[in-house]
Amino acid sequence: MKIVRYQARVDESKCNGDKLCENMCPAGAIKVIDKKAVVDPDNCMACLRCEDVCPHSAVTMEKLPHPRFVGVDPAEIEKMDVTDLNALCLEAGLMADIPMCFCTWTQAKEAATAIMQGAKTPEAVTRKTGVCTGCGIYCVGSVLKLLKAQWGELDPPKSGLWVDSTVSMWDVSDEVEEKYPEFHLKEDKQVLFE
Repeated sequence: MKIVRYQARVDESKCNGDKLCENMCPAGAIKVIDKKAVVDPDNCMACLRCEDVCPHSAVTMEKLPHPRFVGVDPAEIEKMDVTDLNALCLEAGLMADIPMCFCTWTQAKEAATAIMQGAKTPEAVTRKTGVCTGCGIYCVGSVLKLLKAQWGELDPPKSGLWVDSTVSMWDVSDEVEEKYPEFHLKEDKQVLFE
């Protein structure tokens, strides 16, 4: 479960519609429409990625008047067929009761329940569970494994967020660094070598 206390806000006067924020959003809650970023307030997880990536400071976080809780209701998990739930987790190489996201402490059975209830993309799983809204390093691979175990091969978006293995920046090719400048891999490598 994730507690969302903030929400992204866009200053349209600063936004140039470059889609960096859209490409970085794990929940798919920010979209560029008519060359301006628009936030879906019901799906923003306040992960800060849009704010961090915007070179124009067009995105900021605003405190919500009341926190919003994101997660699959434990009663919904209990309603699932435990054999099917465990089989899906095992097919993905996960144990149902073990956390697959250490930032939100989301267990594999919660993400599996979201998928068995119809989530077909990592963004949909994120919107239902809050998973992938912290570091996003380890959990996205597990989410993809669960999705593939349930639905088969997936059609990934152009954003590059769907990485089904944990990769260090040293494993990323120069071509990929150039294609996705919003990840700042060259800059990160330079900092480590200085």
